Amino acid sequence: MRNRRSMNRLALFFIGALLVLSLTASIASAQIAATGAVGVYYVGTEDAVAYAIASAAPYLVLVDRPELAQVYLLNNSPLAADRLRTIGRQVQREEVGLVVFCGDLFPTDTAELRSLFGVSTFGLASGANASTHVVAGEVDPLQEEIAWSSAPEIYARTVISNPNLLLPSVTTQAGAPLVQRVRGQEQFQAFLVGSWMDDASNAAWINWPYFDYFIYRLVAEAGNAPQVLSYANYPGSPVPHGNARLLFAGGGMLALLLSVGLIFGTRRALYLRPDDSLPHLYLKRTRPSGVTSSTWDVVGFHRPLAGLLSLLGISLVLFVPYLIYQTYFLPQQLVLWPQVLKNWELVTGWLLVSGIIFDLGSGTAAVYYFADQHFYAPAKSFHYFQFYLWWQLVSGAVQLFLITGLTSYLFPQTALAHLSYYFLARALLQFPGCLRLFQFFFRASQRFDYEQFLTAWLMLGVVFIQAVTVFLLRRWGGQHSQLGEVLGSMLGLGLGLYLTEWLVFFSGMLLYKVQGYSLRNLFWPTFERTITKHMLSFGARLTLGTLAAPVGYLIQRQLLATLLPNSNAVADVWLVLLNFTFAYEILSQGFYRELMPAMTEAYAHHYETLARYYASGGVRYGIWFSLFILATLSALGDRFWLGILGELPAAATELLLPLLVWGALQWLAWSAEESLIAQGRPGLRSWIMWSGQALRLALIAFLTPQWGLAGISAAYLLGALLQGLLGWYAVRRHGLRIHLSLWQTVVAPGGAALISYNLLQLLGEFYWQPEPQPTLIFLMAALLLALPVYSWLTAFLGGWDDDGLAELRRAVWLSGLGFPMSWLLYQALSLGARFSPLHNIFAAELRSPAEEEAQALTIRQTARGE
Repeated sequence: MRNRRSMNRLALFFIGALLVLSLTASIASAQIAATGAVGVYYVGTEDAVAYAIASAAPYLVLVDRPELAQVYLLNNSPLAADRLRTIGRQVQREEVGLVVFCGDLFPTDTAELRSLFGVSTFGLASGANASTHVVAGEVDPLQEEIAWSSAPEIYARTVISNPNLLLPSVTTQAGAPLVQRVRGQEQFQAFLVGSWMDDASNAAWINWPYFDYFIYRLVAEAGNAPQVLSYANYPGSPVPHGNARLLFAGGGMLALLLSVGLIFGTRRALYLRPDDSLPHLYLKRTRPSGVTSSTWDVVGFHRPLAGLLSLLGISLVLFVPYLIYQTYFLPQQLVLWPQVLKNWELVTGWLLVSGIIFDLGSGTAAVYYFADQHFYAPAKSFHYFQFYLWWQLVSGAVQLFLITGLTSYLFPQTALAHLSYYFLARALLQFPGCLRLFQFFFRASQRFDYEQFLTAWLMLGVVFIQAVTVFLLRRWGGQHSQLGEVLGSMLGLGLGLYLTEWLVFFSGMLLYKVQGYSLRNLFWPTFERTITKHMLSFGARLTLGTLAAPVGYLIQRQLLATLLPNSNAVADVWLVLLNFTFAYEILSQGFYRELMPAMTEAYAHHYETLARYYASGGVRYGIWFSLFILATLSALGDRFWLGILGELPAAATELLLPLLVWGALQWLAWSAEESLIAQGRPGLRSWIMWSGQALRLALIAFLTPQWGLAGISAAYLLGALLQGLLGWYAVRRHGLRIHLSLWQTVVAPGGAALISYNLLQLLGEFYWQPEPQPTLIFLMAALLLALPVYSWLTAFLGGWDDDGLAELRRAVWLSGLGFPMSWLLYQALSLGARFSPLHNIFAAELRSPAEEEAQALTIRQTARGE
């Protein structure tokens, strides 16, 4: 009875909230309907300015006779001197308002301005000037509703100066006036807009979210409209209006209500259910009578290595198409408006921070506790994933509720108004939040081939599904004038990612069922308070460190915009450069995250040597793979840019190699971070991550004003190096000591990388052509051939012994979709070792005792039926 009363109160609360939202929307609609119309006499071509005026009906009305107008709008249209004097007299007597949009045809000299304003002391300069950002000028009502920081760069413009007569409301960064109001006008206002809106160099302004409102605002103020609409209430602004506000906010509220009600109902059903009828969470499939070395049941380093090979084979095939899609096809063919991608990236960064906070590290915590307790308490280990699922469902609903509510009612009143639909589209990805459930589960149960299969779906989804959704929604938006192609393409970005997440979820669900697990029992919330306590404590300490990267990046954006004179040029190439370093993420996604549950399992059984061997192998393969990527991309990166993207910008020339070196150092931090998690030290990991970020930001602030781009490079390199060294110092202090063969780990891969780099440079000199299609073919062929060549060289230089090759061979047979490339890699290594005079001279000393412990752990798990 008490529970029923609580549910009734909760329902009444949400119904009341919906009524309040509906009343708010009705009041706003009534306020809009009460505004009057301003007659506009338009002189100029039928361009975007004229379209914006027509779109503002019924608040602005085009008239065909001057005597019916409250505002004259002159849009780069030369008029006879007597006509200008007639308009000027009316403006000076405040009988009519005036808005002048400059261009290459008008005004061309100060005499035309004198005819309009009765003053001759003007400074006048015009032309297709260099690009510059737009900033707010003197205090003016125009700054209250328009976020000028979001405006595109301005190119062609006319600079008119007369500080005694004109108040510069908006200026360029250098202080040159761009939008000016005539001082002293009390009734009708007069504005001068220096930007050439009909010039191709300023085409980005036409799709600026504030453009139509900017035109409306100028004309409404100039015509002394009885009520000037705010941006939030202007029907043409890209923010939720009227019933749409109620729809979005109500949808978020409904998601929250359903999520809370669902977990409340299922927990109540569990409470009323007898203990002996609770579902069991054990594996339901029969196990093989014997375990062979070619199965995933055998414990050893080959399992996480197979995860790396699985993703490596897929990524080498997809990397060039992914790079072309992100750097060329998406920004130049699908989304033609750079501001859309910049705004999407900005909103993604902000919501990534909130997503990390609400996620609370629950996925990684579930992986850790499952690996730690699955042998000793198999049923309990599943409870951690139950908590993960329900935590993500409810926390995702909370995020959706907050974002939809804020976006519908608060953001339109702020400088974030133009990003309202961006937030709504990106917020959908926060709910239900548990779509990566099976990826985490396969990682915890060490079925890394299944995990990388799902990772491959994510990569394919970004390239193919998102491309389709952007194309379709862009066309759909173009057919609906209130939405438009710009917002349609943005919605396509979000929908493509959302559909990909669901595809991954259902694919993982199918693989989970193939394994023989009970899907119903995974969804049943049988976890207890101790599970909640463990997950929240461990996850909170993880989250502190995970926040370091996105928060640091947002701070870095502001620092560079403030400290770097050519920050615009850097911003244009920065995302492209980061896409190059995406290749190193294979180590993080496909290897080190797999090593964590394997090491945790070894620690749970007190097999210290096996854990040491895992960590040592992580260092060896991190260096081996990073040197390969560094050599390959250093040789091919500039050719990709010149062949696909065209001219290589100066910023890209200075930053490409340093960022590739930074990427090659990231294995040091990644391996230490996952080792600390396996040791149960998430809090220490977080402090080390913040130390690296703090050093990088401090160095950027200190070095960039003096060294420019070289200061950014130094900050990145030193920050990554410090973070990695601190991490491994902490790992060593807590008892994990690695043992490496210097020759196998550093010398042989270093020599092979140097030779590979020169071979690729030589290959490029003979076969590369600076055109898109030949460049694509060359890059694909070079990338696929570079790995076996590099592998052969490392083996020939003594980087492999027989035991290492045997271990790799076991991993190749488990590599799933990556088998073709993995098999080619293994054959190249075997061939190189066969001809190497240094073969078997350098060997890993930990391998034999580690394999003994792995075999013992395999026997224990097989005997228990795991």
